[in-house]
Amino acid sequence: MKGTHGTYSRWRSFLATVTLVAVILGCGGQAEFPANPGYLRASDAGLGKLVVFDADTFDVYREVDLPPATVVYSHRMEPDPIGRIWVGYSQSGLDRFLKKRKSGVLIFSPEGTLEHELELECARPNGGIAFASGYAFIGCVGSGIYGQVVVVDTASLEVVKRFEKVHPPEQNPARQYFYMTGVAEVGGDILVVGEGNPPRNYQRVTSHSAPVTRIGVIDPASLAFKGYLTGLEPGLRVLSVQDVDGKAWLFNSLSHLEQRPPRTDVYVMDPEALEIVEQFNLNHPFPTWSVRGDDEALYIFHWAKTRFRENGYRSGITRLDPTSRKETFIPTPDLPDPHGIAAKGERLCLVTREKGNGGLWCLNDQGDLELKISQESSVGALLGTAGR
Repeated sequence: MKGTHGTYSRWRSFLATVTLVAVILGCGGQAEFPANPGYLRASDAGLGKLVVFDADTFDVYREVDLPPATVVYSHRMEPDPIGRIWVGYSQSGLDRFLKKRKSGVLIFSPEGTLEHELELECARPNGGIAFASGYAFIGCVGSGIYGQVVVVDTASLEVVKRFEKVHPPEQNPARQYFYMTGVAEVGGDILVVGEGNPPRNYQRVTSHSAPVTRIGVIDPASLAFKGYLTGLEPGLRVLSVQDVDGKAWLFNSLSHLEQRPPRTDVYVMDPEALEIVEQFNLNHPFPTWSVRGDDEALYIFHWAKTRFRENGYRSGITRLDPTSRKETFIPTPDLPDPHGIAAKGERLCLVTREKGNGGLWCLNDQGDLELKISQESSVGALLGTAGR
């Protein structure tokens, strides 16, 4: 790992100044850290922000400036087992706005204080973060050809291993790519989810019909690759994975493309056997983001984009009992550019990036979405932390 003492000191000094100004102006929110905290991240080429708030009242406790960063498919924040918030960011492609591009992972205390900054020397470390066996597995999206996974000891915060080329063993790697869309822990294994180009001579109808999902599996105990799940058909994009009894439920956000019959909303993967053991449909297509609630149910956001809404499909949230498979669907307004879902207790919220109308939208007692925290360019939210 690159030396970070100077960068870390500058960040601590900057954040101390921000906190002091907030106290003087009386705009730092409530005086005591909330018992039920929430976190909202905003990011684009011109701004970065971490909002710490009370998830019961939505009062803002603290706002912290983050580096401006590009936006990718994966979740934007992850809590580690002791409640720290890990934020991966990359300024790749922001040359017009910044003289010097940076990337790294920021680690915050639950209260929003920057504790560490990791400079990982990998291309775009915003491909997702998962934790297992005392390690953080940080996905680096890469250049569009090869992804990368950096393994960090969560106690010492030292890099212990790099998987330099996260790429299924294809016949001709020069003609393939692996764009990472997420990293997840399932059944004690680490899944590295990405997509590549379709088989040679595949006659794509649209660009959406072309991606082929591939999944690598890492054993966190031995820090070795177990292998790859390949052979899935084109037109499958997985942005969200859930662990259900040690199996990986893979949600297909492109599940009802006309050129991709038959429709499949959920694939069930066995990480040990490296195979799909089941596939099934929900009552509504396009399962895009998912989260597990305190009641152990899965909450799944379906995003029906404009061209599909014109054909009668609805955006909304499914509450799914993973055992009985019973579903309840809550229609939602057609919010533009949603970027995540969060749940805690009876709170169920969505995140949207829209300028002027973006932020944290939560369901009220009448089942309607209300804008609780206004923040343009919002890209992810957490309600509560793993350590609380």
